[in-house]
Amino acid sequence: MTDSQIQADRAYANAWRIFFDSRRYDHQGTLDLMEPHLRKIVASGRRDLSILSVGPGPGDVDADVARLLRRVAPEGGSVRYVALEPNAIHREHFTAMTRRPGLAGVQFDVRATRIEDFKTDERFDCVFYMHSIYHMPGQEERLTREALGMLNGGGILVITVDHDHGQMYALIKKYVALTGYQGYWTASEAGLITGESLKGIMERLGLHYETAEHDETIDVTLCFDDQSTTGKALLDFIYQTDFSAMSDDVKRQLLVYLNEEAVERDGRKLIHEPAITVLVPRP
Repeated sequence: MTDSQIQADRAYANAWRIFFDSRRYDHQGTLDLMEPHLRKIVASGRRDLSILSVGPGPGDVDADVARLLRRVAPEGGSVRYVALEPNAIHREHFTAMTRRPGLAGVQFDVRATRIEDFKTDERFDCVFYMHSIYHMPGQEERLTREALGMLNGGGILVITVDHDHGQMYALIKKYVALTGYQGYWTASEAGLITGESLKGIMERLGLHYETAEHDETIDVTLCFDDQSTTGKALLDFIYQTDFSAMSDDVKRQLLVYLNEEAVERDGRKLIHEPAITVLVPRP
């Protein structure tokens, strides 16, 4: 890996951590959606559970998923947790996460691999995309079909994305309209996969699915402090751009957009960013 790639990985990982810490995540609904299906798999006689987690980042959510698998696994059974994470810094943090309490006995396998390059004959009880499928724009339908083909009988595909009416989506669309940006977010139709477009994929494929919705917010208070490096990094992540490279006029307008979307609560500025989890049992 080149020095420039490591620097890019570190910059993204740092911005992601700021974003994660600023967002009030609520993934309990995802765990509650998964648990009865995992228990049904165990009840069918399977002793060893396995999961493929795609783009888990540093593994904050995956720690709870691994604990769930450990809890429902039968006594004497094993849990295998394969994680595909291309970002070198996130892999380091994920590996450190595996040493947290409650994870003893889980067999972690962390690989520096993109899902697009992943080849295996192994079958899993769950394939899991937690806010990661955005990074494969235009490939979502193919990845859904391939994920279902990686599942054991009774296995589940679980994908979490932001809801259509999230304010971050509204901000990105305003940014694209303002600047004519034709990069990452416009690589697929409408630029981003959303809860509704994800459900549309499942319906086109004729798949039964279940959903759980999560009411989440992002604290953007520091974005309005022009001396805050944390606020600047958060702006970069929200708009997926380099805020410092923009003209002063564009910077001001993007802050106006953010202020229009934000609400004041207890002295903080928040934007509403609900999420949705779609669970698809293997047909």
